[in-house]
Amino acid sequence: MKKGRPKGYSPYVEMSYEELGDYVGKLALVKVSKAWIESLTKETLPTYEKKQVIHKLQEKIEYKLIDLNE
Repeated sequence: MKKGRPKGYSPYVEMSYEELGDYVGKLALVKVSKAWIESLTKETLPTYEKKQVIHKLQEKIEYKLIDLNE
């Protein structure tokens, strides 16, 4: 009995950045390898903080209260 993955098996799927954006949106968090992203940017990146995204999503909603008893 053979062990491991079948020949040709890959857990990855190729898709364009544009298509990925259609599925998850512009501000979605996507997990990537630190080594991979650092090889693209050629610098060590600080640990990402979720507070940055939450702050961007909070928009002010303007409203006006109306007294219905008048």
